[in-house]
Amino acid sequence: MYSMTTLEGALLGGVILIATPLLVLGALALFPRASRTVPASVSCPLLGRQVQAELVRDEWTLRFTDVARCSVLGKHGAVRCHKRCLPGACQATRLCA
Repeated sequence: MYSMTTLEGALLGGVILIATPLLVLGALALFPRASRTVPASVSCPLLGRQVQAELVRDEWTLRFTDVARCSVLGKHGAVRCHKRCLPGACQATRLCA
């Protein structure tokens, strides 16, 4: 039968306690994030009115992370505003948890 000393057991437990969080954090940092573009009507703080936009939502955290397109700014591509509409987009679209 296999047996171990108290020191060996403590070392094994320490290795497991250190390795488990490292594996979880490594998986969260290295795996690609799933994202989806969601059409939404958001309040633009710059103009002070409702605008149509396509927002990028992180499927892991269910938060909006970027603006893919805005009806005020035009085509798809780099949106060059401060994106202050993202925090209020969660309440406006009711898509967040």
